[in-house]
Amino acid sequence: MRQPLKSSLITLLVVGLVGVCWHGGLDRHAEQATEKTFNRALATFAVARTLNGVISVAQGTEIAITPVGVGVALKVGEILDPLNDLIERFSWLLLIASASLGTQILLTQIFSEVWLNALVTVTSIAFLTSLWAWPAGKAHGLITRVALITLFTRFTVVATALLTTWVDAAFLEPRQTQAETQITTTTRQIESMREDPQADPELLDQLSSWMDSGRQALDVRAQVNRLKLRAESTIGEIINLIVVFFVQTVLVPVAVLML
Repeated sequence: MRQPLKSSLITLLVVGLVGVCWHGGLDRHAEQATEKTFNRALATFAVARTLNGVISVAQGTEIAITPVGVGVALKVGEILDPLNDLIERFSWLLLIASASLGTQILLTQIFSEVWLNALVTVTSIAFLTSLWAWPAGKAHGLITRVALITLFTRFTVVATALLTTWVDAAFLEPRQTQAETQITTTTRQIESMREDPQADPELLDQLSSWMDSGRQALDVRAQVNRLKLRAESTIGEIINLIVVFFVQTVLVPVAVLML
């Protein structure tokens, strides 16, 4: 009784997988989920490049501090250079991540084509025939390996996309959203420092024109320190984004292949 029961369960599993192949619902869900992740990667890339452009414009600005007649000029670029260098490297990582996600979308479409579904069906029928007709025969082992390889090929990309979607929704998306918000806020603050010198006492252009006094010099230094802290905070959020895209495009696919 054990062998027929085992063969029946295997048959139900294989028939179910063949049915999933032809239905296509799992493929469409995986493709849509990957496209959503791909679009978010492009949005993150746009946010990072915007901050890079704003910093490039602001790098030539100087803040003049003249306490008790002694002039000191601080270049904004010296404060923002580490952040700008990291953003430029992060932009390349985003391009690679976007290409990886785009490749997953393409492979999902290719592996859901009729020709592969037909191949899965043929190999599955051959496997089930050998399973019931000659389970102890030498040909059964070869047919089993061919059927397993075909099923593995058919569902690898789909499984990767679905697992990535689950990990992303459960752990990564909140981190990505928080990091993007921080980067956007930093971008707007740096932009406002240059575009509206009357609206904000922290503006870089206003800082450079302050009067010569010890109290005002201390205020300028406080503003500079706040700018440094903001840049350091943004660097931390970019590191978080690097972790997010590493998990999405490297760790999860490798884990699926290992499984």
